[in-house]
Amino acid sequence: MIYMDNSATTQVLPDVLASYNKVSEQIWGNPSSLHQMGEVAANLLQQSRQQIANLLGVKRDEIVFTSGGSEGDNWVIKGTALAKQKFGKHIITSSVEHAAVRNTMKQLESLGFEVTYLPVDQQGRVNPADVKAALRPDTILVSVMAVNNEIGTVQPIGEIGEILKAHPKVHFMVDAVQAIAKGMDAVWFSDRVDFVVFFWS
Repeated sequence: MIYMDNSATTQVLPDVLASYNKVSEQIWGNPSSLHQMGEVAANLLQQSRQQIANLLGVKRDEIVFTSGGSEGDNWVIKGTALAKQKFGKHIITSSVEHAAVRNTMKQLESLGFEVTYLPVDQQGRVNPADVKAALRPDTILVSVMAVNNEIGTVQPIGEIGEILKAHPKVHFMVDAVQAIAKGMDAVWFSDRVDFVVFFWS
């Protein structure tokens, strides 16, 4: 069999699976509990958070674990929109986002938010100039994926980030599920990207 979807769903490496099984069998305490098993689990969780933070060059407290990329997208988009709605209700995204982003935007539209869906070229790439042109005084969030999950197009995240430096009140989210740990990490963690959502498997 030739498997062509290895970027989206990859077989777990034997070492990773062995580590997962070991933790599941031996350290199954609730990390929020005060008993010894809970403390062991809490320490392991913090160690994992620190290791990921070190790999990505961010602070440990900036790492938040969710059940996966879709939950992360929902959490960031809805949380940002609802927290910032007193400053505006305009959001910018691309027309080729993952369903986790697209469906969240549709839900926000039903709550009175206005979403601008940017077009893409024949390669599925957003034009940074379109992002700049779409910005308004009431824009609160820009959300553009790093790498398209269907066709693999790499979006110009660095260029969009440069544009948004002139708009510090606009948050910038990058869905990097298809990019993290694939040799492109540093691009998404520039000083202008506020949120990066990824799934590490």
